[in-house]
Amino acid sequence: MTVPTDLINKSVDAAQAQLSAAGIPFSTSFREVEDTQVGVVLEVDPVGGTVLGQGDGVRLLVGKIKEPSELRVPADLVNKTAVAAGQQLSAAGIPFTTSFVEAENTQVGVVLEVDPVGGTVLGQGDGVRLLVGKAKEVPPVTPIRPGDLGITEIEFTRLAESANCNLTVTAFNHLLENAEGITVVGYLQMRDQGNTQITLDFSQSSGLETLEPQEYHQFRGYVTFFPGITASYRLQIVQGATVIDEVMEQVATCA
Repeated sequence: MTVPTDLINKSVDAAQAQLSAAGIPFSTSFREVEDTQVGVVLEVDPVGGTVLGQGDGVRLLVGKIKEPSELRVPADLVNKTAVAAGQQLSAAGIPFTTSFVEAENTQVGVVLEVDPVGGTVLGQGDGVRLLVGKAKEVPPVTPIRPGDLGITEIEFTRLAESANCNLTVTAFNHLLENAEGITVVGYLQMRDQGNTQITLDFSQSSGLETLEPQEYHQFRGYVTFFPGITASYRLQIVQGATVIDEVMEQVATCA
């Protein structure tokens, strides 16, 4: 019996039928190939034209469909930049989505979490979600114009027998919305003394930064104001570098 010379590139069914008709025993093994070679005889062992001995047979090597490769989530994505992580996943053929969460400056643009975690084997059609840090949003500051917040009253009150005096400035917020980032800066010129600068705090249950609209608000601070001494003062309501209201060159004593 001689091995047929026309088995290569035949379909496996046709090649097996030809060998069976010739009484030649055969076995079949497979190798992953491109789609056009699936089910086709790729190699014959021994080669065509070989005379077989008693009991010898032929081995057919046949093409089969490629098995999908195992996709595993890389274990080194966390702390990489989002760009580098995305490139790594794309190169591996792994689909991914990206979501963002506010983070510190050092973590902006960096992968904070990976879902599923690194090392996970992905099923058909599964993907990876990257959680990436983004810059924290800074709430806008309500713009204040001169006259929107006006000083309505100034009061100096002696504290016990000390030289300290409680200074209270009352102001009215004319706005229809909250005002943020407001402070009162004061300058006192004592008779026979130097110029003293003070900053008054706004203290309210809602916090130190927000002034409720259409309400009176008090700013308080302590100053050194000796008994019997008069002083001229200048008080400013400011937001950032903008002066909203100012009262100046008033003469006061601390009772």
